[in-house]
Amino acid sequence: MSSSLTHCDLTDVNIMVEDGHVTGIIDWQLSGYLPVWWEYVSASIADSEEDREWKTLLRKYMPDYNEAREFWLGYYHLSRRPESERPKAFIAEAEREGC
Repeated sequence: MSSSLTHCDLTDVNIMVEDGHVTGIIDWQLSGYLPVWWEYVSASIADSEEDREWKTLLRKYMPDYNEAREFWLGYYHLSRRPESERPKAFIAEAEREGC
């Protein structure tokens, strides 16, 4: 699996736009060389409803790594909300696949 330089926090407040053109990206403290699918996955974790809307739009312009996204969201919810339905489905799928 290849890696790439990844920002990891492409919220709307970190992308500078002037006259409809991107002029800069700020706030790089979470960046790193990560798997190529990570930026797509990290664009699934939203801080607010406005951020969720932005990141849903943003993912439309990124290469599709939905399989990695679904895995990460299962893991994310398992580690933070183990009693919710998503982690239960995540575990059931892993058991079906023999993991």
